[in-house]
Amino acid sequence: MTNDAENREEEEDFLEFDIALCGEWEQAIFRYYMIATEVQREIAEVVSASDNSFGNLLLKSRGASDDAVGRTGRFRGSMVISSIAVVLEYNSDIINAVAWIHNANGDDFEVEFVPGEKLITQKRVDLFWKRGLIEDRVRVAILTGIKNGMSPLVRFAKGDIITNKPISLSKTASERLDDNCTFVKKRLPTKVKLAKVIRPDWADHSVKWRCLDSQKTGWVEMGGVEIANTTRQGDSNDEDEDSSGNLFNFRFGR
Repeated sequence: MTNDAENREEEEDFLEFDIALCGEWEQAIFRYYMIATEVQREIAEVVSASDNSFGNLLLKSRGASDDAVGRTGRFRGSMVISSIAVVLEYNSDIINAVAWIHNANGDDFEVEFVPGEKLITQKRVDLFWKRGLIEDRVRVAILTGIKNGMSPLVRFAKGDIITNKPISLSKTASERLDDNCTFVKKRLPTKVKLAKVIRPDWADHSVKWRCLDSQKTGWVEMGGVEIANTTRQGDSNDEDEDSSGNLFNFRFGR
């Protein structure tokens, strides 16, 4: 066998490996993000129901609020995490992996959710696997991708044409995608096959979109969509209505 033939076989083998790795990586990332953001959604519901009150949270988790006095700050924040974990029946390390507690002084506290780009770490992925929230194949695919320098973030830009990522075959996953309670949806509506990115928001990893076949618009999580494999383009005059210079609309116009 000549050197050229050997080199060609090596390149073909590498290409096949790369294609397989990318496919497994994308599916694993989608699955992991879906579960991690679902935990965040459940935390948000508990916090909202407690009205950000430590006393109410203790009442829900322990049936009494006597411990809502005493030390504040970081120690109080740890107690908030533990209380949320009890209510949701998760280990506290899972809550701590996807959310941060701030300003736990007095009876009030604030929750900040770990953003998408910080969720994909070996430590967090290993933890989700250890606690039984992701399968072994998902863990292996993500960690292999991290080792090979793959990034979970697709850099969406204004004008990109997007479509929904393939849905997981898991029934539980499908149910979790049916989230009508939040403004930023996990996926595009079923009837929206292709949409144009009007504005990406890297603060919460979402994009504002407009359907190519109607005037329907909305917001969707970046983790639920992908760049569409199409040569179709949006209208050249399809501008963001928030680009008028009104700062209030830009910041709060969702």
